[in-house]
Amino acid sequence: MVKAAARKKEQLATTSAQAGTSAPDATQAPRARSRKWLVRGGLLVLLGLVATYAALRWQDRPLEQALSALRSGNAKRAAALSDYYLASHPKDERAMALKARALVELGQADEALRLFEETSAADFDELHAWAKAFLIKEQWTRALPLLIQLQKWQPQNADVLHEITTCRIRLGLLAEALETAQKLSDLPGHEARGLVLQAAVHNDLGDYVATIDCYEKLFSYSPDANDLQLPPDEIFMQHGLVLLNAGQPQAAIKSLQRSLAIKPSAVASVGLGKAYHQDGNLEAAAAAWKETLKIDPKNGAARESLANSALQTRDFKAAREWLEPLRDRPEMPSSTAYLFQRIMALNGEKEESALWTKRAEKIREREQIASKIEETLLRAPYAYWTNVVRAHQFAAAGNWAQAEDMMKELTRDAPKDPFIEKLAKAIRDRSELPPLSELPLN
Repeated sequence: MVKAAARKKEQLATTSAQAGTSAPDATQAPRARSRKWLVRGGLLVLLGLVATYAALRWQDRPLEQALSALRSGNAKRAAALSDYYLASHPKDERAMALKARALVELGQADEALRLFEETSAADFDELHAWAKAFLIKEQWTRALPLLIQLQKWQPQNADVLHEITTCRIRLGLLAEALETAQKLSDLPGHEARGLVLQAAVHNDLGDYVATIDCYEKLFSYSPDANDLQLPPDEIFMQHGLVLLNAGQPQAAIKSLQRSLAIKPSAVASVGLGKAYHQDGNLEAAAAAWKETLKIDPKNGAARESLANSALQTRDFKAAREWLEPLRDRPEMPSSTAYLFQRIMALNGEKEESALWTKRAEKIREREQIASKIEETLLRAPYAYWTNVVRAHQFAAAGNWAQAEDMMKELTRDAPKDPFIEKLAKAIRDRSELPPLSELPLN
């Protein structure tokens, strides 16, 4: 009995101890419930954020698809997807910028520029597309500042260097163009592209030795002149013409023949005739000039050359026949007028000869003015009147937007000169330009 009572007492003590350790405190239950609700609340918030993110990603899916299409070269699909997104989000700047980039790739610069004016550019690709839209429109002065900013961001971007050089060449900033063309040539894999541009600049500067050197280096990288910014026939033609100007007719003949073998052209054919003539092969020269007339029946250079050859053999009739189709040419050079005068004089037509003499003198005066202007453009590319002339040239070529951009800057501090006033009005009205002979050349 005593042992049983002791065991019972021990069991009661053990039970009591266990109960003491497991019995909940009065404050523990609410805390546990609170933690449970916090966890549940956190999960709900997280699920809400995930759902919101998923909804936004789904909503922006057309933009992601548009960007992917643009990067893969499918600009038409990119534009369509951007339009789809803009239908429900008409003021979304990302969508407008994407559409503008796609339109630039499709060559629709006007609409792209309108969109960029609304949304501006947020990154390198958008700013580059904006600059390219101006390049498509040949608005060089607007494209150049954007390209210079892009070059600061990516100094070794080959496309940007090429585009800056092109802008500078168009604006007559040849020293600066040569600098960026050299930087392009220094980039591995872009040596040939840079050399094409360097050759063009040196040729504009009249430095034939440097131009020929650039072409020789170019052909060491690309012997067949393939995969360059100009087609092979034009590369070989330009090389041949500069060799001709440098007094190297035999080398010129080879390059011009390569050009003509790829694609017949009147310019290359005329040059080939001159190269043969310079090399003393008069028969081949005449054959090349006659071949030119099959391509361009009224080619002035070829007809003048054939008329000169006929005069050397005193065949006045043949000379006149070669020259006659040029009689009513509106922009006749003085060389053509002088040939007419010689033919008339040698044929005894004194009155006709005198008329052609006067006409040749007037044309020569005009050419002398043009020569002075070209000299000024090369010597002083930043001068006020140089830019006036460039604005006139852009307008004469039909690039009214570029001319207008330049005249807006020029007329801010313009001298009170009749020519400036006439030119500004003509460009503004898209009307007939005042002749450059009215420039104050002094």
